[in-house]
Amino acid sequence: MKKKKITKTAVLFLLGSLAMIPMIYYIPAVQGRIDWRVNDILAKLKYSISPPEEAIFIPQEAPPTASPLSTPTVASPGLQITPSPTKAPDLSLAPLPQNVFLKDIQHEYQTWNNCGPATLAMALSYWGWDGDQRSIAASTKPNPRDKNVMPYELSGFITKETDFEVIYRTGGDIQLLKRFLTAELPVIIEKG
Repeated sequence: MKKKKITKTAVLFLLGSLAMIPMIYYIPAVQGRIDWRVNDILAKLKYSISPPEEAIFIPQEAPPTASPLSTPTVASPGLQITPSPTKAPDLSLAPLPQNVFLKDIQHEYQTWNNCGPATLAMALSYWGWDGDQRSIAASTKPNPRDKNVMPYELSGFITKETDFEVIYRTGGDIQLLKRFLTAELPVIIEKG
């Protein structure tokens, strides 16, 4: 009889402990420390059941561009016009300074899986924007388990949710990056 009572008490204690796990998980300090592990386990489970398709990148050819050395001509009946070459523009660039420092960027500590929103919030702070990564994350990743915000999603946020303009491009190099920074234009680069 005593053994049944101990077993019953142990089972009730175990069930009570299991019922407490969700409540403990939603304490912000606990969730911030273990949420990535839970997401990692769920992602591994999902990809083991349904692996993603292989993505293959195939670059597109750039469209042909007009030659900068010729001027367009309009033909008139009976008039023969030959295009005259124009002087090529001077493409020499000013030398880059040794150092560049963009002032007035407000630092913001990144919360879990918010590298894109935190980076964008800091870049926008340069232009006087007073929001933070939470409003960007709410718009760009409505599912909190979303681990990545693509650059086009960040530029879409700027276009839709702010009064600022954005230029989104791919394929730059370190010299172009230095030129933008010299011109006091903050740049966000996706890595990974």
